[in-house]
Amino acid sequence: MTSFLFLSFFHSFTDVFVGGRGLIKTLAWLCYLLLLIVFYRLGLNKKKRDYSWLWAWLSLAAAYLYGIFLQFYFFYHYQIPFWKHSIFGFAKEISSTFFYHNHIVKGAVGWLFTLFNNLETSNFDAGQAYLGWAPTIFWVFGALILILLIGLSVFYFFTSFQKYLEKTNKRQKCFLIFSYSILAFALIETAFDGGLLVRGAALSFFAIPLFSRTIKNKKIPNYFFLINAFLSFIVSVLFYHYRRVLDPGGLYNILLTVSFWSLLNFLLYFSQKKVSFLVVLAVTASFFGSWWHSSYIQRDIIKYYQVPVSQGESFLMYDYQDDTVKELAVSKDGVLGGLNTQGVNISYGPITIPGKICSYNHYILITGKILSKDYVPENMLPIHPYSYVWHGTPKQRTDGLWETRFEMKHNNCLPEPWTVSNRTFYQEGFNSFILLLDIGGL
Repeated sequence: MTSFLFLSFFHSFTDVFVGGRGLIKTLAWLCYLLLLIVFYRLGLNKKKRDYSWLWAWLSLAAAYLYGIFLQFYFFYHYQIPFWKHSIFGFAKEISSTFFYHNHIVKGAVGWLFTLFNNLETSNFDAGQAYLGWAPTIFWVFGALILILLIGLSVFYFFTSFQKYLEKTNKRQKCFLIFSYSILAFALIETAFDGGLLVRGAALSFFAIPLFSRTIKNKKIPNYFFLINAFLSFIVSVLFYHYRRVLDPGGLYNILLTVSFWSLLNFLLYFSQKKVSFLVVLAVTASFFGSWWHSSYIQRDIIKYYQVPVSQGESFLMYDYQDDTVKELAVSKDGVLGGLNTQGVNISYGPITIPGKICSYNHYILITGKILSKDYVPENMLPIHPYSYVWHGTPKQRTDGLWETRFEMKHNNCLPEPWTVSNRTFYQEGFNSFILLLDIGGL
């Protein structure tokens, strides 16, 4: 339980600037931060040279343009309306994408994962769901851009950035290095997971000129930080108060956006040469307050983990080894978190207890079209006694794909519903598919 709480802390923090509570993103950022610290120590007492940042910006622009190109390619080539919520399935992996949150570009990362034969990625969104839908050269090109971006970010940190640090005090050095790790990681990550319209990219681009002034010891007036701190705190309190009334998805993203801006305001002020106690108090309270408000989902997950369970009580669990939903009995009194023996991130709901944390009387209905490279006759696919997927008789399009209507009905006690549905499609014969969801389907 201690390790879960520790990881939850880091998950909620990285969610602020990269968007996602996944373990891989958290570990990737921590490794990147550690790498920068190592290079900082290696660069001490060595002569630095200030290189032009042109190549870094050109590489970053190439990465974002690459993502835009992939979106247009997929929308045009597969005749997908750009406003549709699309879900791709390939190689037992499933991933969703929107025009304003581009996941297609993750295929470059997925291709890199294929170089490690023993790495199992079907239990998380690693980008491999898109690999079968575009030529391999597309993904190789993207992977090379990603490697170049990471390499350039470390190179410029080791040279130009460390030269700027020579004129800063110890407190400034600590906060500027930490800020560099967040801004650089957010820009690289959003280039390959989300695109220009997500908060990690938009706010990072806005903050970079401010940090550039700071590192050159150009003062930013205190009222700028006080106004940002006040507005951020008020907005986060207001939206947190109405979190159960307003749209949960949109509200959560607003709270995370406010938290990221509060974090940048906090880091930017502590990176100044001189600080005032009053402003330190304001920016600190604003950041930790907005972070607390935006992490309410993570706290709900922790509460979910601590739901008491009794010996003999039935629970449902998705078994990743057998690809089946199993009904099991609790062996001894304890908490729900103790049943999670597979090491699966509890935030994705692998365990449910009917009658206690869910009800068989509540269903989610999802409808839309399936595009598939495989012809699969009309069928009703039982997933669970109270859940099913139906798909009609396919019709072949001019581009060779098979198209048919589908309908999913999930009882809210079904653990890991999208993973279960994906496996069901795969077992039925849909080796690769695209789900185009109707508006309001989720």
